[in-house]
Amino acid sequence: MRLFQVPQFIEKEARVIGPLTFSQTVIVVIVALSCVVIYYLFDIIIAGILIFIIAFVTSLLLFTTIEGIPSYKLIVPLIRHLWLPKKYSWKKEKTVNVKKVTSHIKQEREESVKQVKQSDISSLAKKLKNEQK
Repeated sequence: MRLFQVPQFIEKEARVIGPLTFSQTVIVVIVALSCVVIYYLFDIIIAGILIFIIAFVTSLLLFTTIEGIPSYKLIVPLIRHLWLPKKYSWKKEKTVNVKKVTSHIKQEREESVKQVKQSDISSLAKKLKNEQK
């Protein structure tokens, strides 16, 4: 039995009609129907100009890619970006009251500095002299 390597992570759309994928085929059918409606609603010159413009834009959208993504898939995110409101959030940092900070620093300094009595210093000096002997 022969072993074959199976490719993974294939993200290609299947071709339905020639080089067109299913979604491209649906877009072509919708545009063709809209061109037929335009042909019957307007005068031949106006209809011809409109049909040419619509066909040109549709062909650009169907057959061009931007960074590997088909252009017609970028229309909905583009419209959503332009239409929806943008939310910019900025979290303001809390301001600290300088008077409160300085008072806290003073309190900490006072707590860290202990009152030492003269008798404590003399008893400590006597102990150190005894240890050195």
